[in-house]
Amino acid sequence: PSAVSATPVTYGDVASLRRFTVAEYDRMIDEGIIDDTDRVELLEGYVVLKMPGNPEHDGAVQAVADAFYARRPAGWCYRVQSGIRLAD
Repeated sequence: PSAVSATPVTYGDVASLRRFTVAEYDRMIDEGIIDDTDRVELLEGYVVLKMPGNPEHDGAVQAVADAFYARRPAGWCYRVQSGIRLAD
């Protein structure tokens, strides 16, 4: 049988970086390669470290969230710094 080799998806001309699909990222979680103790996320196809917490940033985010919450239209909700999954 002949071996099928897929060309890896890389970042431009940088062959040392590889992009991952959401399905591949989910599989890494399912297989235990990534778990709740890993401070990483998938952004633009790259597994990157999450920013550490910062009290000043957290306070600013809360102040903006409070201001938006007070002015939101009836029936609307919003999420602050929550995960989102897009098709691509």
